[in-house]
Amino acid sequence: MTLTFVPNEEVRRMLANAGLKKLPEYEVDAVVFASSFAPEAEWPAARRALAVDMQRRLDGLSVEDWERIVEGEVWVGMKREPAAEAVGNRLFHKEERETQEGKTEVWRVGAFSLATTAESTAKVQVFEESVTARPSKPAESLDVKAARDFEANTRLVLTFKDGALTEIVRR
Repeated sequence: MTLTFVPNEEVRRMLANAGLKKLPEYEVDAVVFASSFAPEAEWPAARRALAVDMQRRLDGLSVEDWERIVEGEVWVGMKREPAAEAVGNRLFHKEERETQEGKTEVWRVGAFSLATTAESTAKVQVFEESVTARPSKPAESLDVKAARDFEANTRLVLTFKDGALTEIVRR
């Protein structure tokens, strides 16, 4: 069984007014959907179970800290592995630097995953090339759009020194 999601009525009207004849649809297997989401009432128990499982794999933190990580929280002093679990696939870019004070690593974290953003951008690009592109307004390539939006889509800049998170800059 497959579940299909389509835009709500307001978005449908907006897309129809823009001349889009076929509305975008997003499909996901029902089994995958059911296993990936927990009802709101069951979320505290599911979060605790995930935290206990993570603590078994990577010890050194309390179950309460792992619950914060499951929620996507980061804090000064945490190590790279737990931080990687917290940001997941929202990590846009890693940059390593060697300084006199030691090894520094800077992570740029987005509000959405880069894979999802790039996939969505690619769909918009195809739409622009086939419907609205014209000599006076050429379609923008995915690389140009990604480069322009990289800074705007960055939500956190995390700085690690010698493996520990030392600075969090929120945007």
